Amino acid sequence: KVPPLHTEIMDDADKILFAEIAKTKTNIENLIESYKFREALYEVIDLARKGNKYMQEKQPWIVAKTLLPIEGIASSSPSERELGHSQKIIDNCLHLCLQLTANLAVFINPFLPFAAKKMCYMMKVVDKMLDWENAGKTKLLSVGYSLREPSLLFRKIEDAEVGEQVQKLRIKSEKIKMESGINTQNPSEGAALNSSVNEAEGQNAKTAGNPPLEGREASPSKGMDKTREIIFDDFAKINLKVGTILFAEKVEKADKLLKLEVDMGYEKRTIVSGIALHFDPADIIGKQVVVVANLAPRKMRGIESNGMILMAEDKAGKLYFVSPGTVIENGSGVS
Repeated sequence: KVPPLHTEIMDDADKILFAEIAKTKTNIENLIESYKFREALYEVIDLARKGNKYMQEKQPWIVAKTLLPIEGIASSSPSERELGHSQKIIDNCLHLCLQLTANLAVFINPFLPFAAKKMCYMMKVVDKMLDWENAGKTKLLSVGYSLREPSLLFRKIEDAEVGEQVQKLRIKSEKIKMESGINTQNPSEGAALNSSVNEAEGQNAKTAGNPPLEGREASPSKGMDKTREIIFDDFAKINLKVGTILFAEKVEKADKLLKLEVDMGYEKRTIVSGIALHFDPADIIGKQVVVVANLAPRKMRGIESNGMILMAEDKAGKLYFVSPGTVIENGSGVS
């Protein structure tokens, strides 16, 4: 059952955990609105880590031992007052962790809906709880509510299973190579399969304890990002234009978003960009940038964004504008 929360004995760790739940909701919203889905998922994982750390530091299993007097030693029996305080500490720890778990189900739902629904089943709540309007709330589970017995949320994928899938991909790749007619009609298909095999083997090597690429001398091809290749026709669909930032301001209630007005030469556009943590609005006015001009409009925080500013990011996570080497006419194409 969900134990009660005793607010009169809440300490700093309890209050910080409550604050982290609300903070995570805001962070996820801002990151998703900035199309940073991987970072948004990391926020969910980070909150789970913080909850685990909180539980480890509180050690309710150790506190529970103070509720049991040592047999045969009358003087070891704690007073009723001590027993009550210890029980309240345990209640608060379990209550907060359960509310955090309920929030994790809401936060993870956009990424792993099946896992979120499994968590709902264990908490004996309906899937309606997963609605985003419930994110960040700390009373999702009622006091005294009975829960189901927990089970493993994910199972471990063994190396043997990975190896089996790699072998299947390799066999399929070899079969396609032998059928030259398929390769002639679609030469990229074989390359895509080889890429899948290599990527799977790379993941298997990581789980087997092979050293990471960092720190080893690598050829230029090994240092490239392992992203899916595209053909020239795909790239040709992207319309890149040079523009100049005329105005910049922070978006209300969105720490990471800037609203920009960009002169594209043939028109002025409003673009919302997730760069507020990296640049002061006043410092980027007059900056020439490269814009994805034919990106479909998208509303963020009620503002319609018409385009995307191209940025470069170094290993430290610092952002840089992709700009012409010298000032050129706004609206100039980039190829």
